[in-house]
Amino acid sequence: MRQLLFTTATLLLSVAPALAQTATPTTMSVNLTSTQYQAASTINAGIIGAGVGGPGHAQVGLAINMNKANWWDTKAAIGEEDGVYSTIYQGGPSSDTSAYLGQVTATGLGFANIMEGVIMIQPPITSGNGTVDAMLDVQVGVINVGDQIYGSNYNLSLKPTGATAIGYSMNGSGWDYMAQWFNGSTEEFHVTGAGNLATAGAVQAGLFTTASLPKICYAGQQLYASDGRKAGETAGQGSGVPVICTATRRGYPTTWFSMWSGAAVTD
Repeated sequence: MRQLLFTTATLLLSVAPALAQTATPTTMSVNLTSTQYQAASTINAGIIGAGVGGPGHAQVGLAINMNKANWWDTKAAIGEEDGVYSTIYQGGPSSDTSAYLGQVTATGLGFANIMEGVIMIQPPITSGNGTVDAMLDVQVGVINVGDQIYGSNYNLSLKPTGATAIGYSMNGSGWDYMAQWFNGSTEEFHVTGAGNLATAGAVQAGLFTTASLPKICYAGQQLYASDGRKAGETAGQGSGVPVICTATRRGYPTTWFSMWSGAAVTD
């Protein structure tokens, strides 16, 4: 993941009151009547490049800067704040709609993605300085030419003590599939909304020695004990067996049983 525009250092230097001047909000009403491509507002910008890479030297088509009054301390008023708000109403058969539609085209080596940002949480600052409690970098639709391609990339730079970090979360009872992957028209993998897993390929169990098998686990979890003994193998000569956890509840004493012999695994 490349360096993002905002870092802990730049955040702590950016503590400043909200802009003092006031302005009348502006509204533009436009009717688009053409049957060809048409835009209510267009920005055309030509740039020459800063000569230095990185977002700190970026040339930007549109910048939005919003500061809520007293945002950095405990005096800020409650209220939602959004940088961009899009409402679209669509109708008509086979009519496509997007709240955001973008295209990125790059030549040569470099980094390109469709969306990127950083989320930071900090305690109130009362002395002109402070710290960041949590920071998450997010990139969606990433091509790092000559390196890797990501559908999405999440980097948890800082996590508050005691917090639970979840890389991907879905909720609701209506999901038929939590995840599904096709290779062309062939389904290779899916996880149903009930948590059932189906795959066209092999499932690789975690590889442990008998002595290093987790002391705490969930009942039904499966691993592979690389030195577990099969029937007829002597002590110290185990060639490996699949094992299953028998804990009644997580945190309670755990026994790993060989799935071949039905007895506690030994090496």
